[in-house]
Amino acid sequence: MAGAIVKTLKLKDPIEQGDGQPPITELNFRKPEAGDLWNLPLTGATMGDQLECAGKLCGMLGNELKKLSVADMFEVVSFFGTFFPGGPPTGKK
Repeated sequence: MAGAIVKTLKLKDPIEQGDGQPPITELNFRKPEAGDLWNLPLTGATMGDQLECAGKLCGMLGNELKKLSVADMFEVVSFFGTFFPGGPPTGKK
C-alpha cells in the first residue's frame, strides 16, 4: 500500500479469512490520490462505488469488503467521505 497511513479503523466484526489466516481486525487507510477516484461518479455513486474506492485506500479487494458487517461498512463509507471537501456555500448564515 503506497502512502502514509492516515487512519486505522478497528472493525466491530472481524473478517474471517479461512485457510488458517488470522481474521482481519482493522483496516489501515491512506490518503487518496486523484487516480483512486478516477472512475467514481460525481453524482449518484453507489455504496459499491464508494466501497471499491475505499478498498483501494486500505488494500482490500471487493470480495473481501463484501464480508464487512453492515455496521463496519457504514464506518468505512463515512470515513471515506471525510476526504471530500464540502460544497459551495448555499446562503448567508
